Amino acid sequence: MKKNRISSYLINYIKFVPKFFTGSFFAFLIDNLIYSSLRPLFGISYSACIAFLGGASILFVYLQISSVSKVSSKRKSFLILLFIGLGSLIINILMLNIIEILIFSLSSFPFEINSYYAGITKLISGCFGFIWSSFMTSKYLYKS
Repeated sequence: MKKNRISSYLINYIKFVPKFFTGSFFAFLIDNLIYSSLRPLFGISYSACIAFLGGASILFVYLQISSVSKVSSKRKSFLILLFIGLGSLIINILMLNIIEILIFSLSSFPFEINSYYAGITKLISGCFGFIWSSFMTSKYLYKS
């Protein structure tokens, strides 16, 4: 019985990923643009939080239009999406800090923190957050 349940989650997840990927792509573009612009001014944490809210809003609107919600209330759906997104945000911030520590500790070349550097590191960390958020969103919020 457990094996059927796991395979059912996996099949639903695989069906959901293309829709989520499209919405995430647009959300990530907005998120990355905001983060890359604000990172040199405000640092990792503040920039990531502000960018997260912009990206989450874009993703929510896209998924509400293109998918069938498992939750009847849009307000509850958005709150659940924000909580799932907080997990992704934590993963992103951890990965951004790990990448920065690795770059600065392993390299003797002095890096200037600019928008290009911020965009590249955000792209790398975003891959880790995508796995978390896509799985949790398909499981709790939207039907495949």
